[in-house]
Amino acid sequence: MNRLITSISGIRGIIGKSLTPDIITKFTMAFGTYIKGNKKIIIGRDTRITGDMVKNAVISGLLATGCEVIDIGIAPTPTLQFLVRKLNFDGGIIISASHNPIEWNALKFYKKRGLLLNKNDNEHLRKILNAHKFKLVPWNKYKKVYYNPALTEMHIRHIIKSLNFINKIKSKRFKIALDSCNAAGSFITPQFLKMLNCKVKALYTSPDGYFPHNPEPNTKNLKDIIKFIKKDGKCDIGFAQDSDADRLSVIDENGNFLSEEHTIALAIYYILSIYDKTYKLKKRYNKSVVINLSTSRMIEDIAKRFNARVYRTPVGEINVAEKMIQTKSVIGGEGNGGVIFPEVNYGRDSLVGIGLILEFIATTGLPISLILKDLPSYVMLKTKFSIENLPVKKILSRISKDFFSGKINKQDGIRCEFDDFWFHIRVSNTEPIVRLVIEAKNKKILNSVLESLKKYFV
Repeated sequence: MNRLITSISGIRGIIGKSLTPDIITKFTMAFGTYIKGNKKIIIGRDTRITGDMVKNAVISGLLATGCEVIDIGIAPTPTLQFLVRKLNFDGGIIISASHNPIEWNALKFYKKRGLLLNKNDNEHLRKILNAHKFKLVPWNKYKKVYYNPALTEMHIRHIIKSLNFINKIKSKRFKIALDSCNAAGSFITPQFLKMLNCKVKALYTSPDGYFPHNPEPNTKNLKDIIKFIKKDGKCDIGFAQDSDADRLSVIDENGNFLSEEHTIALAIYYILSIYDKTYKLKKRYNKSVVINLSTSRMIEDIAKRFNARVYRTPVGEINVAEKMIQTKSVIGGEGNGGVIFPEVNYGRDSLVGIGLILEFIATTGLPISLILKDLPSYVMLKTKFSIENLPVKKILSRISKDFFSGKINKQDGIRCEFDDFWFHIRVSNTEPIVRLVIEAKNKKILNSVLESLKKYFV
């Protein structure tokens, strides 16, 4: 697949094919034109070997449009988001294709408050790009580029400050297995864990630009850390991050992989369980949660236990974040391993997820495997279908008519909900595919639903 993918998540493509220096510079000039104020922009990247090329093209576009550039080097996406918000930058760009394979790279654009560009922002950016109406500055108006990787530590120090029972974590001296995929989390995550008095057993934290496995943190790609925990026998928990460290997966002390859905479920369970003793008193947040349409039904079940409200949005971090701001929700996120905690960030943050889950274990005194048993239990399947030469709109319309007896939500593709199962089918923001998520009470029901839906894509 050689076409450039543009979406609410930014732009991404295969280096040398759909993503070239010319394309990168033009998009960046459009962003530099779009940004107002002093045009102070922070940039960072993951460890892909193409990162330097992309970064230099980004810097060229920003300088050409009168921006001052602060380069923090290799850093997680949530770190850059936090710094935009904390230091009041006018915008930011992270260079990372996240869960995509290593031949891909991407740009994500952030505005003030560390928020991704929303639909309206992106439309404005595209108009500038398509019209080539770049506001280029003369030679004597060029600003400077500053390199300051030390800024990244502010992020983890703020996370530690945001935790409620930090001393309980430190007293446990947790032994942590860590797979950062030799990517953006490789520097900062071990540092963060050591500040929590944890012993880190690192598998892949060498930021050499080559990934030891596909960076999407799912059970298929995390065989090494699962095997390590089982063989070692002394780990309290395992954590795995994607290439830009905004998503987190968890492996229990016995080497059992928890689905990506369990990351947000555990974080939400913990925050709601302590809400009345902590966040209620702060009066900044309501006892509510925001998740996207593809996230597990576990969240509704957990929220019901604590008399909390749940809001669902279309898939996309910015959709969840904006709804959280609107509803003043105490926590939110997406079922891909993305925890959004407004005490730190209005963006997915694997480091926040690590902190909250460790605090959950420390305060309960229970291993993660036992905590997991208190969560609702469902079976889920996430799969995808190629949309090459398929009439996607017609197919979705047919599915909607054929499943009319369910509760239908058309905010983002089709989400159809029944008592014992639900499914969500939508066109991906990041790949030329249709994504399908099915969750059911048991495998028999799930397989039946899958067979019914597969027929539409044959």
